[in-house]
Amino acid sequence: ARPALNIDIPATLLDLAGVPAPAIYQGRSLRPLLDGRPPADWRTDFFYEHLLEATGPGHPGLAVSIPKSEGVRTERFTYVRWFEQTPVVEELYDHEADFAQTKNLIADPAFAAEAERLRKRTTELRDQYGGPYVPNVAPKPAAATQPAAGKKAKGSKAGASATQPVAPPADDR
Repeated sequence: ARPALNIDIPATLLDLAGVPAPAIYQGRSLRPLLDGRPPADWRTDFFYEHLLEATGPGHPGLAVSIPKSEGVRTERFTYVRWFEQTPVVEELYDHEADFAQTKNLIADPAFAAEAERLRKRTTELRDQYGGPYVPNVAPKPAAATQPAAGKKAKGSKAGASATQPVAPPADDR
C-alpha cells in the first residue's frame, strides 16, 4: 500500500485538469496510483505534527489539552515523539502485528534499531519542513489609551471628540 495524504488532493485535481502543480506543493498527484502505475519514487513515509494550542480562551468547553507531538508513519510503523513532556515520551507501533496500536514497542530491544531509524527520520523531516516547534511568544498588544483631558487626539479636527470618529466631508460634486 502506498501512502496517500490529504496534501495530495490539490495536486491531483490540478493534474486531472491538465494544470501543473506549483513547485511549492508538498503533495503529489494521485493519478498514477489511480491508474495502477505507482511511481518508483513514491513516498514510503510521511512526517506529521500536532501543534494546536487547544486550551484557554477561544476553546470553551475543551476540558483536556492534547500534548504537542511529531512523528513518522511508514507502511509498517508509526513513531511518535511527545516533545513537550519531561522526559520526552516516545511510542513505536508495528501495524502488521498491532494495527490498533495497543502495544508500544519503544522499549523492546528487538525494535531498537527501527526506533532509532525513525527517531532520526522524524528529526530530518521536521528540519526539512521548518525546524523545531517554537512557541508563539509575541507580546500582547498594549491596551488602547485615551488622550489626556483637554487634548485632541492626533489628526482630529477642532471640536471633534478624540474618541469619536469625524464624519467625512460632504461630497460637493
